[in-house]
Amino acid sequence: MVDKRLYLPEVWTSDDARCRAAGVPEERRAYRSKTELALEMVEQALARGHLQAGWVAGDDAFGTSPSFREGVSALGMRYVLDVPTNFTVWPEALEWTSPAYQDAGRPRQPRLRSGQQQTLGERAADIPEEDWQTITVAQGSQGLRVYQFSAQRVRPTARRRPGEVYWAVRRRNLDGSEPRYYLSNAPDDTPLETLAYVGGSRWRIETEFETEKSDVGLDEYETRTWAGWHHHITMCLLGGAFLLTLQQDWGEKMPQITRPQVYRVVRELLPKERFGPEELLGWLADVQARNERARRSHQKRRAALNPHASGLPPCLFAEANPLRTNPLGHARTASIPARDSAVGPHPAGEI
Repeated sequence: MVDKRLYLPEVWTSDDARCRAAGVPEERRAYRSKTELALEMVEQALARGHLQAGWVAGDDAFGTSPSFREGVSALGMRYVLDVPTNFTVWPEALEWTSPAYQDAGRPRQPRLRSGQQQTLGERAADIPEEDWQTITVAQGSQGLRVYQFSAQRVRPTARRRPGEVYWAVRRRNLDGSEPRYYLSNAPDDTPLETLAYVGGSRWRIETEFETEKSDVGLDEYETRTWAGWHHHITMCLLGGAFLLTLQQDWGEKMPQITRPQVYRVVRELLPKERFGPEELLGWLADVQARNERARRSHQKRRAALNPHASGLPPCLFAEANPLRTNPLGHARTASIPARDSAVGPHPAGEI
């Protein structure tokens, strides 16, 4: 996590007395949408050099926002953003006809001769089975995260007409259930594996939010002021960064160590005098062994339930990670948090 913003709904920004009582600065009282705040965070993080990323991922609140998509593209970044099933697109190849000018009145606009507007859900029903590709996108705590993907070049609807050409990516479980859809501005020669990996990267930021809540109390506050909220969130981000640094340092010798394990060591074990270095390493080794047994058990169970998952290629996040050499030369992704993250008892939210 590299930045924070407090989202104030219009019921707040339109009430000066309420904003003054909460200590909201005057320059922050104008209403700004969550997509505007998110784009501002990305812009400032890039300007400060805090964000070495070439890609942005986010939920459908960002995927359905033309201004957000255009803003990310203007920064020279690629994105893979969620969009809903009813998101309307046109085929890449269209035929237009230009009516002859009649020497009077306005010039006539070109008319579409062929090509039909459809939702992504409707287009997905026509995809042949051989066009779906099985891809491993991550290593979860319960085994590999494996899905089937397909992609087509389409034109999203812009001002009720076909727009520019983008990637429409579709994802489903191995049994065909739970379809999801993404839109991407990646070049037309981008491998499907790369689009799948970036689209699946949102899972990591959602996991990070849950970790921050449990380890450093990201959502444990009852503030009523602007300064109080920012102080609490800042301290939480610092605490999370500290634990992450320890995890990375200790991970050089113990790659499977997790953030919850680091948290327990720092909070519970190090203050106890009876825990010397040998006892601490022994405890960590025991936890690692139990976690590995649980992981293998989950993998066996999943393999029994999904026979198609056996013999899959290695995860993309390993040595074959396609983002190690992405079009912008960076190796990380930036992910926009989910839009429904609530903040406090007041109707304000966090991006």
